[in-house]
Amino acid sequence: MTKNTQDSGSLAENPFGHNKILFDAIDQMHSLGANEYLQIPQLVIVGGQNAGKSALLQTLTGIPFPVESGCCTRFPTRIVSKRTAPGTLERYRITINKSPFKIEGIEPAAEGYRKYERSGVKLTANEFGTIMEEVSEQMGIRKGKEADKRNFASEVLKVELTGPTRSHFGILDLPGQFRNAVDVKKSDGKKVEAMIVKYLEQPENIVVCVADVPTDLGHQDIPGLVQAHVAKERTIGVFTKCDMARHNYDMASNAVNVGRGIMENETLNLPNGWFFVRNRLKSDPEDSNLDLIEKELFSTQPWNQVREDRLGSTALKKHLGSVLNSKIRDCFPNLRESITNQLETRQMEHDRMGPSRNSHPEKQSYITKVAQAYRDQVEKCLRHNGYQSKNMQIWSKESALTEEFGTVMRSCGGVWSFEDDEPSGVSQRPPSMAQLMKSRQVGRAYSGIAEVDTVKALFKDIGEYVKKFNAGQLPGIVNPEVFHRMYQLQVDKWPSIVAIYLEETQRATWDCILAILGEVCPAEGGTKQLYKELTSLLWNYFRETSRKVMDNCDKHCKLQTECERLHPRVGPDFEKKLQERRRRRWEKGYNSEVAKSEDFKLALDQYFSNVHWSLEANMIHDVHDVLKSYYEISLENFITNIGVEMSEFIAGKDSPLRRLGPNTVLEFSEEQIDLLGKEDDFTLRRREELRRDIDSLTRALEIVDKARQETADLELN
Repeated sequence: MTKNTQDSGSLAENPFGHNKILFDAIDQMHSLGANEYLQIPQLVIVGGQNAGKSALLQTLTGIPFPVESGCCTRFPTRIVSKRTAPGTLERYRITINKSPFKIEGIEPAAEGYRKYERSGVKLTANEFGTIMEEVSEQMGIRKGKEADKRNFASEVLKVELTGPTRSHFGILDLPGQFRNAVDVKKSDGKKVEAMIVKYLEQPENIVVCVADVPTDLGHQDIPGLVQAHVAKERTIGVFTKCDMARHNYDMASNAVNVGRGIMENETLNLPNGWFFVRNRLKSDPEDSNLDLIEKELFSTQPWNQVREDRLGSTALKKHLGSVLNSKIRDCFPNLRESITNQLETRQMEHDRMGPSRNSHPEKQSYITKVAQAYRDQVEKCLRHNGYQSKNMQIWSKESALTEEFGTVMRSCGGVWSFEDDEPSGVSQRPPSMAQLMKSRQVGRAYSGIAEVDTVKALFKDIGEYVKKFNAGQLPGIVNPEVFHRMYQLQVDKWPSIVAIYLEETQRATWDCILAILGEVCPAEGGTKQLYKELTSLLWNYFRETSRKVMDNCDKHCKLQTECERLHPRVGPDFEKKLQERRRRRWEKGYNSEVAKSEDFKLALDQYFSNVHWSLEANMIHDVHDVLKSYYEISLENFITNIGVEMSEFIAGKDSPLRRLGPNTVLEFSEEQIDLLGKEDDFTLRRREELRRDIDSLTRALEIVDKARQETADLELN
């Protein structure tokens, strides 16, 4: 047999030829490290130790992996193959890229690895072995079972191969899973598994699950791990070492049954199916043609029961190329939007952090910009309610709280119910607190407010106060003390209700303050320290203003609960209401007996006895009517006055929302400026991270736009 050059180079066909532009773009983004924050498709090959994974990789990529040496199983290895113009030389380039993930238990290598690069004309087995030793050193690999040894790394070795006979192909090899730690630490097994799982869980990755035929699948851990973390639709199964079952028909049949999907265990059935390959062996002649060797093996029983397009390395290569090609095409239209969103997010965070600040003016300038952004957002929030996040919709919240406060005050604000004004005289009690909460007119914050007592209880208490304060008084005259004493008792619950209303308003206002501050100065990232200090500052402002509004509300309440008389200037409606209620009393006193009487003097005496307030019963009624008329007007005035206090608290000139602004910063001492504007180690690191991310994403955006333009030009031509 003569050696097949395509077999040694890479793919026998060129499934990526028509899609070279997109493939190159994806590869460049991987090299940039953009897969750290973008879902970029790639083939990921996983398998247990001794499953034949390295030999399979050699077949797929043409790289002279030192099979069975374990050199390439200590860290992820991404192999990229690209076709160049006819007549060009084969070349290789090897670098080390940052890991896209943080793997628990595996610390990042020292930064020096980023500078490592090796390139040449042809990658031989000896050359590759030397490079692996250098890479291991760069990644800090120190083999052994001792506590200070580092057997695995998370950094990614990139092997880039180019040549005229190669195809566009890329695959990521992960360290093999193992059960028994022979020359490594016991804890390393969990670390490797954690690394594998991280890659398996990425939704854009296509997973190539490698299992060997001689080992029962039930004794191979990797298929179970893949099954637990990868959707079947993106899993491709590969059986290796098929030649080792040449003389064991049952062994071969078991693998064939899995591949054909006729096993009782349906979890092993894959939509993409299982492939069967025979890896190149050390004992194979150097000029042997692997494609012909595989065809000869798979033409025999039971292998020939498997679909032809699932037999051999060539079929596997073609399928992998097709699947990856499809994935790249599917993801590319949305990739630009994803990059743009990520870039905008990082650019915004970077802008919020501002440039490095060391001097006092730099710190003051930065804080002033944040304060101005905060004030602008406050004014926008107070002017355009409904356009912000829920916690910023302060007027919507306050409107609901004010309505709730009014409902509670009108329904349950008094200690007693008043007699109804309806002509029937039937007394209708207002809805109870329980009824209001059930109908969701009132929240649970007011659940502790006492229920309103009955009209009957009111008349009883008025009678007792009339007797008490009329002792030593001329008969038939109500002591003025009765009116304001009864009023004080009637409004006794108002301070408790106001306290709840104020607390709810304060909570809504503080939530709004935090939401606005978080909008212009996020609590995490590079502005974390400034957010913390500004929150403390705003909290002090908030408490100061809260004390003022509490004092004002307390004054309003005391004017009612500690009044020494009913205020004579309660308003013109008082006299109108009282006269109307007295008139109704007199109408009621003109009963049928008075109307039927033919003796005018007798009728007049009877009418006088029925309605004149000098009688005790009529005095009680008159106190009720005066109290009700005064209470109704006072109640509405009180609700309005407290509402004004709350509005002033939210939007007044001394509102805690408006306390922070550019002018506030000018009042800060040098110590305050230093405290607010200083940069901690996290901020310095985060700014550098953001710069790198922005550069990487900007380059990724350029790559995508260039690829889109080139593909568009191809379509036009």
